[in-house]
Amino acid sequence: MKKIITASIIIACSFLNKTIAQANRTLSNLIATTAINTNLLPGTTGSINMGSAANSWKDVGSMYGLYGKVISFDGCHNVAIGMHTLKQNTGTSNTAVGFATMTLNTTGYDNSAFGEYALNTNTTGSGNSAMSISTTF
Repeated sequence: MKKIITASIIIACSFLNKTIAQANRTLSNLIATTAINTNLLPGTTGSINMGSAANSWKDVGSMYGLYGKVISFDGCHNVAIGMHTLKQNTGTSNTAVGFATMTLNTTGYDNSAFGEYALNTNTTGSGNSAMSISTTF
C-alpha cells in the first residue's frame, strides 16, 4: 500500500509540474505577451544590453525615465524622448526631446528639436534646429 501511495504522489507531482509550468531560464517557452511582476535587472551594472543593432526593440514605455548612454528606437538614427514625439516620422537622423516635439515630421531628416512643441509643424524640412517652447510652431 505504501508503494502505491508513493507512486501516486510521484505521478501527481509530475502531472502538476507539466500543467503548472513556469518559464524556463532562457524564456524560450513563452508564447504570448508575458507580465513580469518583479524588477528585471542585470547581474552587474552596464553588463547587459536590451536588443542589439540587428534586433532592436520597437517601442519602449517608461513612466519615470530611461537610463543609459544611447537610445536608438528605430535603427534610422532617430532619438525621440517625450510623449507624442516623432509620431509620424519616416525620416532619419532626427533628435526630438519634449512633449509633442516634431509630431508631424514625416520625411524630414537631420533635424534637432528641444522643448515642448518644438518643430511641431515641420513635415519634410531638413537641417532645422529649434530650442524652446513652441519654436517654429
